[in-house]
Amino acid sequence: MQFLDWYEQYGFVFANALRNNCSAEYQNYLYGVGTNIQATWNGFDEPKVVYGPGSNVTINFNDGGDEASSITQPVIQCILNSTSDYIKSSMSSAQVLLGLTPTILALLGPSPMELSLLTIIAKRPGLALLLALACPSVYLSRAFENSPPLKIFEERLGRLPQWRPEGSWRLALVITQYAIVLGSLANVAVLYYQLGVRTICMFFSNTAVQDQIRIVTFPETKRLIALNWLLTPGIIIHIIFGTLVLSSLTFIGPRDALEVVGRFMVSVLFCRGVLMYEIAGVRDLYNSPDHETNELFLEDKNSAHGKPERDIEIANARRSGVYRRSLHVPTIETVPIATPQ
Repeated sequence: MQFLDWYEQYGFVFANALRNNCSAEYQNYLYGVGTNIQATWNGFDEPKVVYGPGSNVTINFNDGGDEASSITQPVIQCILNSTSDYIKSSMSSAQVLLGLTPTILALLGPSPMELSLLTIIAKRPGLALLLALACPSVYLSRAFENSPPLKIFEERLGRLPQWRPEGSWRLALVITQYAIVLGSLANVAVLYYQLGVRTICMFFSNTAVQDQIRIVTFPETKRLIALNWLLTPGIIIHIIFGTLVLSSLTFIGPRDALEVVGRFMVSVLFCRGVLMYEIAGVRDLYNSPDHETNELFLEDKNSAHGKPERDIEIANARRSGVYRRSLHVPTIETVPIATPQ
């Protein structure tokens, strides 16, 4: 139910307008019958409307009403008519700020590759899922760009070694990580609820010790390239839709909009910190001098059918030991797909 709760900055203005000037429109919104409305559009002429039996709602097409907003548009129009131009201008500024929010969050959010590494190599699928839910947007990479997934493990000169807790501090760290991510998720969920109720949209895991794992990677295929090409446009469409929705929110002032953007950014930054800590742990163990250096084996043989079998590249990758009692080194293989000659 809308029109019952408002954001603080101009909430009293909208509440007074609704109570003193728009009570009839609000009653129609609460109890009005606007079903079975059929509108026939004929070029630039005003559409002809056929109201269903029992309908007591009249659509004002000249004020932007239509079938989908037959009971909400009169209330919105009445409140706006009772609002000063100064407040309307302030709400326009808030809409600009909210419209930029999806792009800002995309620059701060995690990338799909980082979440995939956290799920597959670090073996934290539950944490990765919560991070994805707590981040409203993901990082937008260049269109049709396909970065090597292990490039993130490259060592940088002078990098500060990551602190890894021992003993019971490991469990405490895991609990802290989940508390941060769950808190960020709750914050985002409350924001979604408040935006849905207080505004009007004008547009319609801690794991046990595991055995050594074996990760096999394959070279690019046509299907992989097609999926990768679809991923970036999908992110762009997601950002465009988010911009459309947030920029069409009304009855919110710039001060409240700034608070909304700030809370979104806090959730994304905390989740980003947890994600980069986990990836840094995997990177340090991958490049640790305490373990044997990476090895490369290349095998190129021909089978009885005259087909190349496999070129195998084996590298020792280190899995994050932050939340485990022992370290198991996974084996990563790159296996090209055999093609007929």
